[in-house]
Amino acid sequence: MKLGCRIAKDQTVAQERHMQRAVGTARLAWNRASAEHRALSDAARAEPDEAKRKSDVATTARLCAS
Repeated sequence: MKLGCRIAKDQTVAQERHMQRAVGTARLAWNRASAEHRALSDAARAEPDEAKRKSDVATTARLCAS
């Protein structure tokens, strides 16, 4: 299983583009997951029914574990 690759400090143009793309993709995924988590948490806190709120919080926990 390949876990990573080595990239020199003085990157080639291709390596630099690859790193920028990889970092951008990771940031996009993080931001989307964070927004989804925040929305679910806010909805769970706003829910007046205690049983429904616990169910929503459990759903949020499952999403975080994924």
